[in-house]
Amino acid sequence: MRWTEPRARWQLAFATRWCGFFLLWISLGRTGVADLVAGALAAALSAAASLALLPAGVGRLRPRAAARFAGHFAVRSLVAGVEVARRAFAPRLDLHPGFLTVPTRCPQGLSRQAFRAIMSLQPGAVPVAQTETTLVLHCLDTTGATAEDVSADERLFLNAGRAGGAHG
Repeated sequence: MRWTEPRARWQLAFATRWCGFFLLWISLGRTGVADLVAGALAAALSAAASLALLPAGVGRLRPRAAARFAGHFAVRSLVAGVEVARRAFAPRLDLHPGFLTVPTRCPQGLSRQAFRAIMSLQPGAVPVAQTETTLVLHCLDTTGATAEDVSADERLFLNAGRAGGAHG
């Protein structure tokens, strides 16, 4: 049997995803023989399902850029969480809630949905709608630098991986 490039890429992606899912299973503390057999089967099914939903080669992660984005995200989440807590405990509630429309360069599809999901984890602003070129955010404070923060987040997010385009 002759090995072709797409088949080899699929097998590498399957093996990589299987290892990730199996390590996740083990991290849950299930290390008995029966548990490991069940985990191997669950990891195989999960890897196959993930390849059906996101085929191999659709996007490529850049590890250093992804680490930069993760660090930036963690710091921004901490700062935003402290800011939300400060406002919640302030004697005078200093809020200027509303909707803010910000431009986006993130392509529609899986990449945009991933970005929206990540942004929804940030305290103080949540994406509620989108158009082809914009995101609509509900913000606790529309007077702050929210649009600039989202643009910086998006730049780091896009740099972390080659966007997979409109798949999904």
